[in-house]
Amino acid sequence: MRINYILFVIILIYSISYVQAKNTVRIKNKDLINIENTVRQYQNQEIIFYFPDKEYDFSVLSSTTLNFIISSNITFYNYNKNKTIFNFKNKEFKGININFKNNGKLRFYNILFKNYSTNSKELYLIKSFYNEINTNYHLVFEDCIFEDISSNLYLSVSRCLKITQNEPHTLFYNCQFINNNSKIMHTYNEVDDPKDEASLCNIVEYSNCFFTSSNNLFKLNNVNLKINNSSFENISSISNTDSSIIESKSKSNKIEINNSIFKNSNNDIGVPFMHFIENSILIQNVTFSKCFTNFGFLISVNKSTNKNKLIIDNSVFDDVSSIITGNSNDIEYKNSELKNINSKKSTNPPHNNCKSTSFRIINSTFKNISIGTSLIGSESIYNITNVNLNNISTNGNAVIDLMYNTHYFNNVTITNIVNNGDAGEASFISFESREENQKLILKNISIDNGKSNGPFIKIKGNSNVIDIEDSNISNVKSYGAIIKNVSKKSKVVMRRVNFYENENLDKSQCGAIHFENSLDLSISNSVFLNNTSKSNGGAICMKNLNDLNLSIESSRYISNAAVNGGALYLDKTLINNNFQSNIKLTNVTFQSNIAYDYGGALYSDYDKLYVAEIQDVNFNKNIANIAGGAIFVPNEYNKKSLDISKCNFVNNIGETHGNDFTTEVSYIKLSNTDINTIIKSGDYIPLKFSLYDEYGKFIFDKFNIYSGISLSINIQNNDTPKYEIRENKCTFFMGICDFSQFRLFAHPSNYTLNIECENHYNNAIFQIDSIDVKVNTCNRNQIQYQKNDILYCENPICNNKCNLKSGECIPINHYTTENTIETNICQCFDGYEGIFCEIKSMINLEDKRVINDTGYYKHLFYSFGILLIFLSSMFGDYKNYIYCTLNFFSYHNGFLIIYFVSTIHLQLNLALGANPLPNPNNNYNDYSSSEEDDVSNEIVIMNNNNEDQMIAKENTRNISSRKLNITIRTKNINKLYKNIKTINALYSKLYIYYLFINIFMIVIIIIQAFNEKYNKINDDEKYIIDESKKFRYNCPLIQYDNGLNIIEIIVFIQLVAKSKKVWNYECIFKIIQYINYSIPIWITTGPIAKLIFNFFLQNNLKSKLLMVSIFNIICYLSLYYLYMRNIIYTVIKKQSNNTKFFFKYPSPNFCFEHKEYDCNCYITNKVCIDTEFQINICINEYKYCSKIFEISNGKIKFVSDIKKFSHKNLI
Repeated sequence: MRINYILFVIILIYSISYVQAKNTVRIKNKDLINIENTVRQYQNQEIIFYFPDKEYDFSVLSSTTLNFIISSNITFYNYNKNKTIFNFKNKEFKGININFKNNGKLRFYNILFKNYSTNSKELYLIKSFYNEINTNYHLVFEDCIFEDISSNLYLSVSRCLKITQNEPHTLFYNCQFINNNSKIMHTYNEVDDPKDEASLCNIVEYSNCFFTSSNNLFKLNNVNLKINNSSFENISSISNTDSSIIESKSKSNKIEINNSIFKNSNNDIGVPFMHFIENSILIQNVTFSKCFTNFGFLISVNKSTNKNKLIIDNSVFDDVSSIITGNSNDIEYKNSELKNINSKKSTNPPHNNCKSTSFRIINSTFKNISIGTSLIGSESIYNITNVNLNNISTNGNAVIDLMYNTHYFNNVTITNIVNNGDAGEASFISFESREENQKLILKNISIDNGKSNGPFIKIKGNSNVIDIEDSNISNVKSYGAIIKNVSKKSKVVMRRVNFYENENLDKSQCGAIHFENSLDLSISNSVFLNNTSKSNGGAICMKNLNDLNLSIESSRYISNAAVNGGALYLDKTLINNNFQSNIKLTNVTFQSNIAYDYGGALYSDYDKLYVAEIQDVNFNKNIANIAGGAIFVPNEYNKKSLDISKCNFVNNIGETHGNDFTTEVSYIKLSNTDINTIIKSGDYIPLKFSLYDEYGKFIFDKFNIYSGISLSINIQNNDTPKYEIRENKCTFFMGICDFSQFRLFAHPSNYTLNIECENHYNNAIFQIDSIDVKVNTCNRNQIQYQKNDILYCENPICNNKCNLKSGECIPINHYTTENTIETNICQCFDGYEGIFCEIKSMINLEDKRVINDTGYYKHLFYSFGILLIFLSSMFGDYKNYIYCTLNFFSYHNGFLIIYFVSTIHLQLNLALGANPLPNPNNNYNDYSSSEEDDVSNEIVIMNNNNEDQMIAKENTRNISSRKLNITIRTKNINKLYKNIKTINALYSKLYIYYLFINIFMIVIIIIQAFNEKYNKINDDEKYIIDESKKFRYNCPLIQYDNGLNIIEIIVFIQLVAKSKKVWNYECIFKIIQYINYSIPIWITTGPIAKLIFNFFLQNNLKSKLLMVSIFNIICYLSLYYLYMRNIIYTVIKKQSNNTKFFFKYPSPNFCFEHKEYDCNCYITNKVCIDTEFQINICINEYKYCSKIFEISNGKIKFVSDIKKFSHKNLI
């Protein structure tokens, strides 16, 4: 408010100074009656008429006309804050006529013209005239208001032939027009037939004006109208008019509208806001908002003789009726925006409905538009550059409808376009050409996220050229092809096009891009990625062709999908003529495309494809869910396919057949040609027929597409007509017709099998060669009989459990009609056993008594010890401390294991064997007492020590649960128990010795390793010079090795003693004899030899290593041979379970019951002894007494002396 106040003061001061500077005449309300005379009195002077009163009643001048002749500078002025009101009170005032002479100027300032009305349409409130031709004049209305004017407001009549001034002849500055119901201004030139320049000599300008609630503003003839910085609101029209704002029908009017706003206007009368004929119009920086008319268009531009020239620049059309209609115009629409249009019920395109008009749409935006028709008119010529179309939806046939002209689109961005019009018809661009080669040029086009109920871009007509370059088309879903060209003749060029993520949803229309008829197609440097067709041709479909020139160069087809032809689909020609096709494919890649049926990359039924010139064509990782991972050709591949020898195929997949290329079924062939055609009556003839394509590849029909093809077998035989065939019909399953159950029953003769085919898949006819078979008599294992004069040979039937791989089913009676499980038997082949031959007769070493009874695990440990000895030789060169350690540790561990196993064998046989030599200390020769002697006596005798008491108690507890089979005298009991204790004690000692020696060796190894790591051993000690004059590693364990060798030699004394003692024993294993033989060899060639070499060859490592290795081989191979000799011999002789071969039987005078020789008990009892049974008892004693641990109730338990003794008594 303060700013407005200051501005008013400044204007007031200026006005007062201005008034004081000039001649001023005060005009009061009462002076109006003489106003004309007053003005006439001063007409040649520069004068100001000052109107100080608030209101002037012009009704006193009713029925009169004020005539002012202006030849000087005259001003009607009011410098008060409130405007002076010229109130005409709707009386029949005939108006103010202003005649200009001699460059006169009339200015109205701060005046409110109000309530003017007249019944005459010819009358105007203000009229201005030239009285002379080409006279300059100025009529200015400044800060004026025209309110409630019901009749015509202003008429400008000019008389000029040329432009004589640049300033406006009439200027309305900062004026308001409120609630005026008739023309605000009408202009014309009285000069007849004015030229173009003459028609622009009258210049009228409205600047910073405001128009509201007014009708039919301007009617223009021969004028240059300028409207600047003005606002129009709530503008309407009355009947019998051609427009509501501007009506300009005369030739060459020039209209400029700048920086203005048209808003909130609704014209119920069917006229446009502006109507131009043969004018030059500039609409610049103008906003139209919420302007509507029943006419349907804001601007009408019609042609009379010459075209209108309309420029719309930097303007906004927001929520308005359609913009332009007319014909034969030249229109430039640039830097402008059309938005927020919702006119689905309208049949008018929101931008224009012009015909025969040249349209240039530049740097403009169309967005948020929802309509029921196309966006632009269809019969104009369009050049569209740098345009954005966003969020546009329609129910019409096309968003952009183009007909009969050449159109150019450059750098156009299109997003979120939807056309929900009629199915199959609705599109984004519809282009129809005439006979001549009309063009549709699309360059630098970006289309993203579009939807249409028909083809997105639809092209038709007689002849056209389509040029798409440097463009991206992506995320388009259409009920039809994204680009569909059904022109009769079309030349299509696609350069540097990216065609991504598009989808054709119409199952009846093939291809994301669809071509028909006569086609000249060139594609280069383009990419087709992730496009889908619910029909055929994921990227491109060519159908009903009658001419084709095709060139594809440096392009890629990736991850496209369709029913057939994941990337390309070529259908049959429309007319089977002899036209020549030119096809060229260079540097083309088909990768990861997929066909839900056939042709992962390419499906071709086009019989001219063979002429294609191809170079560097690659098919990679394409998939066909049925057939033809890369290429599928229904038939005639030599015509319809590319030259596959010039193509590159990598990792393509045809799920049923043809990973790289294939055809439909070409022929049927017997696949198992090696079948036996010489049969017995009733034999199965397992014929298998397979399907093959034209390339000769088997068709693995995974989805049983060809299950409609079936075969049947009939018999031809001229000699014996009687036969029976079974299972002679089959259909193809997974590409195979399986006659595995086909059987022929007939008398011995020659027969011909005729194969007949029934095809319900297609009309193809397949010829299949017949098969000759010969029927022989039944074989020896078959059941044979005759029925209805037909010989039947049947294989015997056994239980299903009978394993026919390991046995055979044979009949009990060959000549019978009865063939049941009960009448046949299952006979096993060698190596099998069991009722149904289901058991393999396995070799089990543990089942061989020679191995198991002599000590299975002892043999394993002995072998392991030998292996460790040989392993030590591998590290005898002492390369470093690790080699030294491995040699030391493995050798002595191997020695210990061999020694302990040998000791166990000797001690066990000493304890449980029998010495046949007489014992001078044996005083117990009388065993004539009864077997029923009281066992309590034995208990008393055994009370010599606590251990004996424990044994007695154990026997007492178990006496009720067992029956004693032998009677043992007190001394024998004590001797046996002592032997068992000795064996258990031996095991314990050996375990402790082994553990102790190993701990000792480990400690020594760790100490020496510690000394070496922390340099406690200097280099002179670590490396010594050998006899070869070279340094070698000096093993620090040699001294310990020698020490252990000496100990090993000493412990042989005990081993020799046991060997000598057991030398003549009986009831022992024969392996003991060979262990005895091996001991001398072991002593001499083993530890003694090693000790000698260590001392005498210590400075010659090479010789030492050689000699130690030789003696180790001689020694331990000899030991192992002697140890295993009896076992190997027994196995070779196949007497593994014959104890006589591996157990030393006692002399005939040996008593098994009392374990004594020359016992007289047999004389008393007269019992016949079963020697083998007694030997088995002895062997079982050996086996159980050898046990240290046993598994009981899932737990490992130590076997005590008492348990072994009780077991002994149970034997």
